[in-house]
Amino acid sequence: MIELIRFHPPLLFHLIVLISLNELFHCLPISIPIGALFTTEQLEEQQAFQLAIEHFNSHLERNGSHYEPLIKIIDPQNNLFLYDDVCVMLQQTPVAILGPFFNNFGAAQLQSICEHYEIPHIEARMLVDFNARTDLSINLYPHQSLLAKVFHDLIESLDWNRFVIIYEDSESVIHFSEYMKQSQERQREVRIFQLQPDQSYREILWQIKATEITNVVLDINTEHILEVLKQVPD
Repeated sequence: MIELIRFHPPLLFHLIVLISLNELFHCLPISIPIGALFTTEQLEEQQAFQLAIEHFNSHLERNGSHYEPLIKIIDPQNNLFLYDDVCVMLQQTPVAILGPFFNNFGAAQLQSICEHYEIPHIEARMLVDFNARTDLSINLYPHQSLLAKVFHDLIESLDWNRFVIIYEDSESVIHFSEYMKQSQERQREVRIFQLQPDQSYREILWQIKATEITNVVLDINTEHILEVLKQVPD
């Protein structure tokens, strides 16, 4: 019979660890810059970033250090400006760069720059190809398989036999493609409509109204939800 004995480190060990951590905190620079990229429409994201910085700074003040937000407002239609903004930001030696948080614009370029300079890159966007990720790249967006399961569980809990899916980005099809196969086997009626940038929302919404289906799933960008709901026909 083997008896497992738990090892209890002596008090001296704990004191050494505490002293080491205390010295580590005191060795932090006074200003710790951290970069973030937003568009002019992403006011809520900017506020969330600022609040997060304030929260962490409240814990660092006792050590005389603080995070310094480096916010750049970028044009989502111009990759050249993105490169220039990031180069300017790098001159301030950020410990990490967050963004962009919209579609796939500039993400590959920014990831490549951060990898070259060995700076952590944090983003939140849907990925189709995970092979391009690096050790310095962190994506906070849920994995495709998880979103697909959420979509499946949602429809099952609602017990809808007829519903419409309105989506915007082509990549969003991944969320419900597997469920579409199951719906055919279960003889459920599912209609799919994609919002087009050059087409009025109202035009598509009238097409949906003509189907006489009242159950609708919206899989679109959050900044467009309010405008879509405003144009829903009576």
